[in-house]
Amino acid sequence: MENNKFIKSNKAEKLLTYGSIILKALYRHCRNIILFNVLRRQDITPYMSFEETVIIEEILGKFKPKKCLEWGTGYSTLLFPGYAGENANWLSVEHDEEWASRIKKMNKNANAIISYAAPNNPSWTDPDHDGAFCDLKDYIEFPGSYGPFDFILVDGRARKDCLIKARDIINDNGIVVLHDADRKYYQQPLELYKYKFSFSDYTGGWIKLWVGSKGININEYIDVYGQVELLQLLKALSKNRTVDLAKVLNEYFYSKIDPPQKPEIFGKYETTSVREQRRQKQ
Repeated sequence: MENNKFIKSNKAEKLLTYGSIILKALYRHCRNIILFNVLRRQDITPYMSFEETVIIEEILGKFKPKKCLEWGTGYSTLLFPGYAGENANWLSVEHDEEWASRIKKMNKNANAIISYAAPNNPSWTDPDHDGAFCDLKDYIEFPGSYGPFDFILVDGRARKDCLIKARDIINDNGIVVLHDADRKYYQQPLELYKYKFSFSDYTGGWIKLWVGSKGININEYIDVYGQVELLQLLKALSKNRTVDLAKVLNEYFYSKIDPPQKPEIFGKYETTSVREQRRQKQ
């Protein structure tokens, strides 16, 4: 792995940044309680942890990419384009026609286009059951004529081959993000990118994001050092249910906290695997 030179900000800036993220997390948590327990509805959030969405939101907010690609349509398609900017174009490619149609009906962003690419072979032939290139050739190659892209999110099927394709259609100064980067069968294509950072390596596999680029240092668009510290801070909050922010922040900055193995922020936490199971039942 590349030896990244982390960018450190002063303590006051960290307090302000982390405090705003913590309040945002509290707001989402309280909103989810009201939606589920009072209104009997579920919040529409991407199938990833809150911490992972924060990282992607920071990248999009600072980078402001004009052309974005997403392999794997979902609730992320409804959320992330808004952080890229009003003039950003977002192309989302999905192999499941029913799911693509469902998200398309929920989409209110005219600049976010959802395209269905039928599998070439619906029965996956690869041993990892993620879909081999021959199974999803059209899905993998679909965005080729729309590139190059400034930002690519790989979060669908055949991710290994999508990462290889992404290398060809991403701008030299573009950013590629892989979700569920802890899965070993996704690792080989990551070496195609000169600059890279895996949050999984610093969180014991808790945060399953990998960020890479052909031509720019990742630190130019995301404070990776600060994000790792924030993840450790959120672990501290998960242990302090009284939500005494001043106390927790003070304890954090003067003590070392080991990265957690499992996230549990502000109460019961729905993991990605649980969300995937719920999606399959819908």
